[in-house]
Amino acid sequence: MTILKSFETFFHALPAGRCMAVICLMGLWLVACGDKESRQHQRPAQDHAPTPVGTVTGVIPGYDAAAEIVRDAVRSVWAERKEETASLALHFVPEQPDTVSVSFSPECWLEFPCRAEGDAITVYWDQRVDSKYEFEFVKSVRRADPAYRGKPFMVLTLLNDSTLRAAYPIPALVKALNSAGQGRTLFPETFTLQRRGFFR
Repeated sequence: MTILKSFETFFHALPAGRCMAVICLMGLWLVACGDKESRQHQRPAQDHAPTPVGTVTGVIPGYDAAAEIVRDAVRSVWAERKEETASLALHFVPEQPDTVSVSFSPECWLEFPCRAEGDAITVYWDQRVDSKYEFEFVKSVRRADPAYRGKPFMVLTLLNDSTLRAAYPIPALVKALNSAGQGRTLFPETFTLQRRGFFR
């Protein structure tokens, strides 16, 4: 009863408007505390089975064929990460199955036509750039020989269910683009399926 008497004395000392605010805050505090045991029983059981080799946790399941990536109903992002740098990120978007979007940074995007045939995705050179800044990489894309337009410049094949191997039929073009990466290998030998939320 002494606690109840203390609360009564406390509330009588408060102005009328603040008394209501304190009551609301105390009610929220009591609801937030709740019964810890009952909350634990409501949590769904989690499966802690080990992740199979060749897959990435926290992403959509891996792929069995390269063509599945282009036809998938879920957006997928592929990049190579090394310590503090990353390659360009390849974005396969369900609404554009014949295009691969490529991000250099959040402010710099490129789009390339692509076609899935058999076990490969062929990416064709184009110079469609949407960039807020004139990065050295953007300048390099714009300086590329116009004769490359429409020619295959990257062929992606599935190495395992979460890794794409890249082959570059125009090595001189890719060398020029990579040299503009300022320490980043923009077009690496492999691209790995990234966790959701990865941007570049």
